[in-house]
Amino acid sequence: MARILVVDDDQAILDIIELWLENEGHSIAKVLDGELALSALRSDDFDVMITDLIMPKTEGIQLIREIRQTHKDLGIIAISGGGRKGVNYLGAAEKLGANTVLSKPLQQNGIIDAVNALLP
Repeated sequence: MARILVVDDDQAILDIIELWLENEGHSIAKVLDGELALSALRSDDFDVMITDLIMPKTEGIQLIREIRQTHKDLGIIAISGGGRKGVNYLGAAEKLGANTVLSKPLQQNGIIDAVNALLP
């Protein structure tokens, strides 16, 4: 069982990822933005973080950049449904240290497989 932090400004996305991963036996913490994610990472240990890239306040790109400085071993899965035209957010997330990137709409098996690939 892994401890997983899920970060997305869409409550429906948080709820469905939580359902999928809890059914696999994982423990989930959910937050609605990057600032709350940074706070959660300061106060708790996680094995994997799944983060959206386009969010209010602290975006996922900035979150990944900050986390990689302090949590080098944290598995990071970046998810995105797009963004501004001509900007490759998922590619940027990979360059900044995301282990895996997934496009929305998400698929249950894709999320589960990505999490399992990051666990020992």
